[in-house]
Amino acid sequence: CVGQEINANHLKASRNGTLTAIATPLHLGKRTSVWEVKITNAKGELCCISRMTAAVIERANKLPI
Repeated sequence: CVGQEINANHLKASRNGTLTAIATPLHLGKRTSVWEVKITNAKGELCCISRMTAAVIERANKLPI
């Protein structure tokens, strides 16, 4: 997979504590996949929302195993 597009909106600053990211596939096709990523802080508040599109391509030169 190679990145085709990424978009992120930062909604809230978070300087201390733990951040949790949950990625959910929105579309899993033969040639593309689209993922939504939600990042929340320790209080469960949404800090960032992102969407990433990846292109699925065949590897040009396959290495022997």
